Amino acid sequence: MRVFYAHSSMCSPAQVVAETKLLSSTMDSKFGKKALVRSGRSDYENRFRGDWEEWQRGVVTRSNATTGQKAYDVFVVTGVDCGRATANILRLALEHGRPVFWWNGQEEAVFKKVARIEVHDEEDWSSGWVIVCKERKPKQMPLPFGPGEE
Repeated sequence: MRVFYAHSSMCSPAQVVAETKLLSSTMDSKFGKKALVRSGRSDYENRFRGDWEEWQRGVVTRSNATTGQKAYDVFVVTGVDCGRATANILRLALEHGRPVFWWNGQEEAVFKKVARIEVHDEEDWSSGWVIVCKERKPKQMPLPFGPGEE
């Protein structure tokens, strides 16, 4: 499983490396599949070619020329808000029906499916978008009696 880790641009290089390793080991154990995690910073450093919008689009749509396999199977983000580039990547992934998850950033991992990205302050390019997760609906317990019975 190939994972794109969308972290804050404010994270130090050491923090990005540590979180990427933690996410990989956490996903390995939680989902029982080998997770190959690449940070947004690493993808940017290896793939950016001068066009910001094209790089963001490529993160979601890029595929192997021989196999047609997408570069990333899953997108993971942490925090409650994000910057413009992360918002654009996650929004595009959601529009393409790709799985996007929020992670609590801990070894005792909690993952939630991301429902949408909302604009809070589009002038704040580093944290002007909010990550909105889907809330799980509790299962209703069946009533102990049928209709008309009490």
